[in-house]
Amino acid sequence: SISRYLIVDLQRGDTTEANHTFNTALMGSLALILLLIPIAIMIAWFAPSFFSIGDTSWNDVFILFLLIFGSALIRTWSSNFTQTLFAYNRLDLRNLVEIINISFQVGLIIFLFYFISPSLIWVGVAYFVAALLSLFSSVYFSKKIAQKLHFNPKLFQKKRLTEIGGIAIWS
Repeated sequence: SISRYLIVDLQRGDTTEANHTFNTALMGSLALILLLIPIAIMIAWFAPSFFSIGDTSWNDVFILFLLIFGSALIRTWSSNFTQTLFAYNRLDLRNLVEIINISFQVGLIIFLFYFISPSLIWVGVAYFVAALLSLFSSVYFSKKIAQKLHFNPKLFQKKRLTEIGGIAIWS
């Protein structure tokens, strides 16, 4: 839903509206993420109770879920930046961000398992670090490609959020 409005704004050459759309999406998704953090912590807290974890410690499972949820929330926010790549038809860079994410997840897990020890916590750490790396690469590519878009929370528009939210619910 974000990309629909962003593409229309950019194709019209309306950088003012594109900045409103971009910042509304950034701030709207950030607000949603902040609301989801306590829920993610609560689910992570109870996750060890839902699974037969055998010899695995309760803390390991809790930390794994906490880091996986954290990485999902980071990736959710970074998707705002990859939408700019989509809007400029730079699917190569958008896919590069995905390649970086998956490659780093797998590579770091293998590295940590081989050089330290196999652990559920290392899986969570790899996902979390890969999500941060994806966020940084998304921001970098977005700034490079969409130079007219800039982060400014003052450009948030409640009306635009309602429009974007309406499309998101519909789809």
